[in-house]
Amino acid sequence: MYLKVRGGRVSRLSLAFVLWAGLTSLCEACPTPNPNIQGPPNIVDDCPVPASGFNKFLTGVVGSTGHFAVWINGQVQDAGYAVSDLLTWIGVNGTDIRRYGAVCGRDATGAVSSAIASFNNAGGTVRLPSCTFTISGSISVPSGVRVTGASGGNYYPGEFTQPPTMPTQGTNIQCTSRLTSCIIAAGAGAEVDHINFVYAQPDPNVGTSWTPTDYPATFLANGTWNGLYVHDVSITAATRCFDVEGAPNYNNGQTATGLRLARVYFNGCWIKGINLVNIDQTARFDDLRWDYIWNRNAANLVAYTRANMVGVDAEYVANAQWNNIEFAFMWHPIELCNSTVTSGFGAVTFAANAWQMTNVSFNETCKGIAIPNGNGTVTSGSMTNVIAFSDTTTQCAKRDPIFFDFSSDQANWSLSHVYAGYLQTVAAVGHGAGGILKINDIDVVNYDAYGNGSGGQLPAFRISANASFTLEGSPPRGIRSTNAAPLFGAGVDGSQGYMEPFTIGAAGVEGTAALEGSRGGAYAGEIAFYLPNGKRSGVIGRGTGGSINIQPDDDGAVKLQGVTVLGALPTSCRGQPHAAIWSNGSNLQVCP
Repeated sequence: MYLKVRGGRVSRLSLAFVLWAGLTSLCEACPTPNPNIQGPPNIVDDCPVPASGFNKFLTGVVGSTGHFAVWINGQVQDAGYAVSDLLTWIGVNGTDIRRYGAVCGRDATGAVSSAIASFNNAGGTVRLPSCTFTISGSISVPSGVRVTGASGGNYYPGEFTQPPTMPTQGTNIQCTSRLTSCIIAAGAGAEVDHINFVYAQPDPNVGTSWTPTDYPATFLANGTWNGLYVHDVSITAATRCFDVEGAPNYNNGQTATGLRLARVYFNGCWIKGINLVNIDQTARFDDLRWDYIWNRNAANLVAYTRANMVGVDAEYVANAQWNNIEFAFMWHPIELCNSTVTSGFGAVTFAANAWQMTNVSFNETCKGIAIPNGNGTVTSGSMTNVIAFSDTTTQCAKRDPIFFDFSSDQANWSLSHVYAGYLQTVAAVGHGAGGILKINDIDVVNYDAYGNGSGGQLPAFRISANASFTLEGSPPRGIRSTNAAPLFGAGVDGSQGYMEPFTIGAAGVEGTAALEGSRGGAYAGEIAFYLPNGKRSGVIGRGTGGSINIQPDDDGAVKLQGVTVLGALPTSCRGQPHAAIWSNGSNLQVCP
């Protein structure tokens, strides 16, 4: 018995022998033929090996095909599979679930679980081939285990057809249980990638209304877990996609750390995309897409998503980092609600703290950020490079008109570089006793776009008393309303706040000006000019009578480049030979 190497791709006999030995040991381990095995052809499908000797064994690589060759009953034949397939099959490149009885089109719950169990808690890679399987229960992914498929990422062929097809290429898992999640993270360093998850749903094109079949979340992590990494997956026609929860008491051990989701396509999570609860350490979210295609144009589905669908529900989530996020066609992309966690800092309550969001798109959504429990919601964060357009199909913005809702005294957010349009009210801040909202560089195509249903007008910004609202780098002409609606209005609580002063120039530099009249009252519309020492050098402001007043400097006169233009001039026209304009109480006088 000898091993023959053909072609130029495998040049070491030792490598071929290792592969051959792996195959023979695999065959010897089979007590009886296994009709469910769908491994590489012509290798192990007729285990056990006949006692008379091997009638099949690896002989090398066929020419330039990259396929292995096998010796079959006296002839060398192309086995039809690549090196990577064989390595997976014998366990060098991970464990193929077909070794444990998985068959395309059938339930693979047991096969995947058996493959994971074979690692004996030492970690390893379970590989799912290009095939469609069902999972009728749960797959528990323990520490150090990766479950990976053969899909190309977060898109799949057929998704753009109408009506759309379910995934047919790559690795597809149909989750069928209505009692338990398809994937459960059960340790540290679990990883799942390159798989399309699909669910069966009623046809939304039938009847006059539609309600989806409700399933548990596709992914569940609510025990002792760390370092969960899910990437390059799509989820089609689910009701809940991710339920990720930490412990309410972090003094009992550090858990729920190192969460990362990347390149995930939410092709319909009809109730909630991501549920985050008690996540006290940095979580990272990259390239998430909610732009669902599955029956997008079905009127019943449109009505359901605009009334029910939530993208992210956050309850005590600290320092989350979001980048390249697209929300589309839903009720509330982000909901923020308080939760309490006990740690070394004691009991701390907030909804979202120190969030960082970059390159975020709200595409035809009813709202951007919502705080369902209203005032008292504790939240802080920043959002940069934002596109925000409300829904123009059903005009659902009319039902909940504030797009970015920070109407809590404990809200502190900043929005930068925002392009928005066809909204009702862009943002609200505060509830009578606090709240901070800083906006820099915003361009609004149209606010008060649909009216409020009663003939009134909706302001672009609603500011409560004692709230701090800053608008910089954004000329009012760039914030437009076809209905000529007001720029500012009273806050949600009914109290009236004003825009904070902002500065043109740098502090301590002569010529600095500050728009201070946003404080209201006698200061309304006032612009003050300051000297380097911080002393006022002049004021232009609107008086209580509605006229424009130019107020004098400290010496009692108003000057332009040293020339007195208004002041209490003596009868001799003090200030000659320069011309001066002054008032005698009823008329302007010119002197000399």
